[in-house]
Amino acid sequence: MRRTISLSKLNFLLVLLSLLVFTSLLSLMLFFGLDATQDAWYSQQTTSLQRQIEERVLEVYRQEGTLSEGSLSVALEDLLQQPTYLIISDTGRKTLYSYHKTDRSVGRARGFQFGQLENQKVLPITGEDGQTIAYYSMHLPTFSEVEANAMLVSAAKNVLIWALLISLLVAVLLAFLFFIPLKKRSRELTEGLSSMANRQRDVVLKQSMVSEFADISEAAKKLQENLLHEERLRSQWAADIAHDLRSPVTVLKGQLEGVADGVLKLDEHRIALFLAETEKLTYMINDLSLLTHLESPGYAVHTEPVRVDEVLKNLLSRFEVQAKQKGMEFSYTAIPLLLPADLNLFTRLLDNLISNAVRYGNAPSSIGILVVGDSAGNAVQLSIENEGVIEEAFLPRLFDRLSRAEASRTSEGSGLGLSIVKAIVEAHGWNIAVTSKKKTKFTLYFT
Repeated sequence: MRRTISLSKLNFLLVLLSLLVFTSLLSLMLFFGLDATQDAWYSQQTTSLQRQIEERVLEVYRQEGTLSEGSLSVALEDLLQQPTYLIISDTGRKTLYSYHKTDRSVGRARGFQFGQLENQKVLPITGEDGQTIAYYSMHLPTFSEVEANAMLVSAAKNVLIWALLISLLVAVLLAFLFFIPLKKRSRELTEGLSSMANRQRDVVLKQSMVSEFADISEAAKKLQENLLHEERLRSQWAADIAHDLRSPVTVLKGQLEGVADGVLKLDEHRIALFLAETEKLTYMINDLSLLTHLESPGYAVHTEPVRVDEVLKNLLSRFEVQAKQKGMEFSYTAIPLLLPADLNLFTRLLDNLISNAVRYGNAPSSIGILVVGDSAGNAVQLSIENEGVIEEAFLPRLFDRLSRAEASRTSEGSGLGLSIVKAIVEAHGWNIAVTSKKKTKFTLYFT
């Protein structure tokens, strides 16, 4: 079995991971940012010190026309930046001025040693005429090599580390406190849905301030209502099926027992009665099978171009005699229109609607059939209208299974006709509407 993790634990881990990533990135940015800042500071200070040295050496050269140790010592004694060492030599590389900082801490000593390695990096000092008048080499301690600065950087790093640790601890604590009600609410939803799965239909889920939980609660409430409605329909459906199946079975059983006891005579009339009752059973079983097939998950119809006028022409021919016997007639103007549909299912759909119109419509009357098409010759709407009114209270249950009104319980049919119509319509992605005021009208919308 695949291992799972609770929502609260997952969110808690995500918060921790986010904090770790944040602190890591922040630490890296501060580390590299601090180094970059020190490098920029060192570069600026070094450039400034070199400029001071060159300007003061040039000034001495302008005033005296030569360079001497005494004059250079006076000119260079109050530099704004104090170098670790400074060596000035003439064009013949003879040392004119040498300065080494003696009061050095350990850090500055390292800077001096580093500076000694830079002795090979000698910079020229040029006069106004562009001629080199002297050479110099120097080293300026880096920011962190200055003892006070090093202490400042160390203190800043310590403060930053402690701040990150405290922030992490506070964030974890707040996340834990936040996820306690989240976990509680998740558990309540889980228990509620489990109760629904165990056929409990009076589960009440509390509303939540969290929109996702509120949506789940609302969806669960609707699901519970739909399940209760479906269970009631299924219970009623089972009772109705038992009632409708029991009638022909009872008739057959009684007739067969009478024949077996010699009370009834087995003649052609009796055999015809047996066949009629058997036909009722077959009709109902076939309807149940078709409806179950249409309502199966994942069922998809296979469509093809269907001539609506040809299907209607064949059906009206079938019902013509039955309609005339009841004093009815069909009002239909054939228009050649095409419709992408499953031919057999579309024929069954119209068969059910027309047979209902003939069976339950008032007589004498006219049954009107109207097909509307678009400019491309495709059918977009079809309506069937007959005289007669369906009770208003019965309209909401019209397409439910076995939803025949009590007055029509003894009529022929399985009571599944309109349920099959609805299932065929939905399988094709169409819509159907019914109105019943002075007349009853079923309208199919194909787009």
